Amino acid sequence: MLDQTETWLGENTDLDAAAVVDAVDSEAVTSRVEATLAAGEEAGAGSVTPATFAFVDGVLQTSLNGSVSTSTVETVLNL
Repeated sequence: MLDQTETWLGENTDLDAAAVVDAVDSEAVTSRVEATLAAGEEAGAGSVTPATFAFVDGVLQTSLNGSVSTSTVETVLNL
């Protein structure tokens, strides 16, 4: 996948494609992605996307998984 990304970036952008791929493939990025995935699982994001967490005044009200209507979001956020 990284080879395809590098090729696409090289052909379609002015970016240094090799530098972008090297940065993405670094341990620092891998660690951040793994930490983000773990946090999402711990928070109950599950495997459904999108996973949205609704807060009011900094307090978690609920999580919304999958596609939800605007009226559902408004209700959850007391709008």
